[in-house]
Amino acid sequence: MDKIAREAGKKGVPIVIGIPSMTFGEYDYGPSTGRLITHTVNQTLPGYVNGNRNVIYAGDAARGLLLACLHGKIGERYLITGNNISMEDLVKKIIQIAELEKMPKKVPLTVAKLLSKIKMRKYKIFGGELPLLNDTAIAVMSAGQFLDGEKAKKELGYEPKYSVDEMVKRTIDWFKLQNYIR
Repeated sequence: MDKIAREAGKKGVPIVIGIPSMTFGEYDYGPSTGRLITHTVNQTLPGYVNGNRNVIYAGDAARGLLLACLHGKIGERYLITGNNISMEDLVKKIIQIAELEKMPKKVPLTVAKLLSKIKMRKYKIFGGELPLLNDTAIAVMSAGQFLDGEKAKKELGYEPKYSVDEMVKRTIDWFKLQNYIR
């Protein structure tokens, strides 16, 4: 989408790009990134791959995108960021806020990639439910990085309002209401 938007900008379309970091919050039907939370709380997450992430509450992301639309400079890209955190610390916070005792296992990246290939091959041959451990899940957990949202702060006046703890709590509460969490 970023590439398409930038190409349109080169053709004269007045484009401002806002890119939120890994987003958690209410209305995550599916769920998408919220699968990390639902499977952790439901104790069905077999393991996680450690990596660095920047996470943002969905309401903060929406506010940042709106500020980009209203105040962003044509042709510019803005990272809409929340808080930098390791996957290990994020999973620990989910466990703590959900008042659970069992922490999922940390899986080395090489092991996760091998297991993913095996599970995806089995899925393609026999069908069934899409494996939790797949290339997308591994990328989400391990390929992240800490992000700097200073440009959005300076040029748009954007600041996240919600902490990681508040984001996780609100997300868990909503998933419980939707029966995604037992």
